[in-house]
Amino acid sequence: MKAGRQAWSGKILAVHPGALGDVILFGWLMSNLPGEVTLVAKMPQAGLVEGLGMVEGVMDFDALPMHELFFIDDPPEQSSLDRLIGCYDGLISCLAGREDASSRRLARMCGAGASAFLPIRPPEGYTGHLLEHWAEFFLDCDPPVITCPARPVPPDWRKMGLERLSSAGVPVDGDLLVIHPGSGGGGKNWPLERFVGIARRISDLKPGSYRPLFVVGPVESDRWDPIVLEGLKAEFTVVVNPPVEDLAGMLSLAKGYIGNDSGVSHLAGVVGVPSVVLFGPTDPGHFAPLGPAVRAFRWARFQASGDDLMAELLRLMEGQGN
Repeated sequence: MKAGRQAWSGKILAVHPGALGDVILFGWLMSNLPGEVTLVAKMPQAGLVEGLGMVEGVMDFDALPMHELFFIDDPPEQSSLDRLIGCYDGLISCLAGREDASSRRLARMCGAGASAFLPIRPPEGYTGHLLEHWAEFFLDCDPPVITCPARPVPPDWRKMGLERLSSAGVPVDGDLLVIHPGSGGGGKNWPLERFVGIARRISDLKPGSYRPLFVVGPVESDRWDPIVLEGLKAEFTVVVNPPVEDLAGMLSLAKGYIGNDSGVSHLAGVVGVPSVVLFGPTDPGHFAPLGPAVRAFRWARFQASGDDLMAELLRLMEGQGN
C-alpha cells in the first residue's frame, strides 16, 4: 500500500547493502522523493551516490553495528545502533522484508512513522523495471513518473578522471569510447573478443579521432589469465581498477560507452555518457541502467559480426540515438 509523496517529505533513512549497480538504482528512487535522504550503504557505493547528489547524506553500512538488528530480545533503545542512526520520519529498506523481525526492529530504532521494505528483485510476473516497481510504493500517480536526468560529476572527480587519462597517455581531444568488458559474474559477459573487435573497428573508422579505452575492474584482474590482460594492453590503452570517483570522472569525459550488465554500466548511465549495455541471462526490462542516453539490449539482437551493434553505438555517439 503506497503512502504517497507527502508521507516521504521529511527525514528519510534509506538502507541498501548491495553492489554498485543496485545502489545506483536505489539512488534514482531516492532522488525522486521529496524528503531529505540519508543513505546507509557500503562504501564506495554510498559516497558515489552522495557525490552525484542523489541523497543528502550517507553512513557506511559496514561501519555500523548492523548485527544488533538481530538481537531481537534486547530493547532497541539499549543498542549502539539506535544512537548512531538517529531519528527519522520515514524508513525505506532493501535489507529484509516487512515481516522480518530485524526490519521491524530497525523501524522502531529510527522512530519512523512510515516504512517501506522493498524487494531487491521484481515480483514474479512483473514486466516493468525494478525502479518502476519500487516507485509504486511511494508515488500517487499511476503509472509512477520517474525522472532520470544526468547527474553532474563533481569537479574534483572530473579532474581526477582527466589526470588518470593523462597518466595513461590518453588525450581527450578526440572521441573517447570507454569499454568495460567485465561484470560481477562471468556468465553475464559478452565475449571479450567481440569488444576487441568493436575497439579495432572504431579505431579504424576515424584514425586519431575515436579512441577506445578499456577499463578492467577487480573481478577481471582476479579471474583473467594474466596473458589475456597483457595481450589487451599490447593493443589498447587499459586502465586497471580505478577508484569509482576517478572512473566517474573519466566517463563524464567520454563520447560513448559500451559494457555488460554491471555496476560500471549503471555509473555510465547516471553521468549521462551515451551508452550501449549488453545483457545475457538477466532481463534488461527489469534491470537496465537508467539515464538520458542509455540503450540496453540482449546479446541475441546482434549478429556475430557486430555490424548492427557498431551502428547503434555510432548513432548514440553522434547524437542520433533519440
